Amino acid sequence: MKSESLFRIMSPGAFGRVFSSSVNTVFRRFFLALIRASLIYLISLLFVELPTFWRYMTTLGKDDNKVVKQKRVRAKITDDSDPSSPYRAVEVLNELQTQPEDDVETLAVIPDLCLQRHPDKETLGVRQILDVEDEIQPNGKVFKKVFIFIFILIKKNSMFF
Repeated sequence: MKSESLFRIMSPGAFGRVFSSSVNTVFRRFFLALIRASLIYLISLLFVELPTFWRYMTTLGKDDNKVVKQKRVRAKITDDSDPSSPYRAVEVLNELQTQPEDDVETLAVIPDLCLQRHPDKETLGVRQILDVEDEIQPNGKVFKKVFIFIFILIKKNSMFF
């Protein structure tokens, strides 16, 4: 009975206004949550799912040798009992190469070995200095400016060591 008297007291458009304002409030909250969730899913799709899918599609059917090479042990510690000992490549763990070749005993032998192997090739290039000037920078520092002109190639046969 009371509800009937309440409807009689309210004007005919009052119920519609109250109902529509509450629907608008609920719809706005739901719509904002829906937009926020949609944007989050769109961002995750663009920056997580699509690159992962693209990576799998581009590597599909290819050899996984690259991953195996990346995951392998490339260096080990030389002395297990000493944590400060250096690491060395696994391929040469027990034998460290101290000479580039067996023939080379000192650094002075290297140019002679090059002369023997490549007697016809040009060896050494020299530039002649024409002039040296002092150039003063805006901050007061003085730099030497070198003017270089000719590049002369010397044959190995005429070299002296």
